[in-house]
Amino acid sequence: MSHTVTMKVELQNRDLLKQACAEMNIKFREGAHQVTLYQGKVSCDFSFQLPNWNYPIALQGDQVKYDNYEGKWGRMEEFEKLQNKYCELVVRDQMDGTSFSLSDYEDEGDEIVMEYTDYS
Repeated sequence: MSHTVTMKVELQNRDLLKQACAEMNIKFREGAHQVTLYQGKVSCDFSFQLPNWNYPIALQGDQVKYDNYEGKWGRMEEFEKLQNKYCELVVRDQMDGTSFSLSDYEDEGDEIVMEYTDYS
């Protein structure tokens, strides 16, 4: 049976976000610090530098701050790739210890397709 699910991504689990960054070779920094965006410095507790982005992406609590100047300083597709990887890791983490297993995963750019099997 097939199901289509649309999810809003909130980057809440820092351990899984670090894992997603590491798997995609994206440099990240954690702990209280400041990063420089176009308009100046912002405080954050986690930041990462996407490929071909002029400025880092900063997270402070549940807020995400970035400056990509409508794609001229960084393509949103790069951010979406990281969000997709993060989603995959969250789903795998949530399925751990259940009768469900992620049997197929495909990143199609603006969406991800996941198929799972119920072994109960």
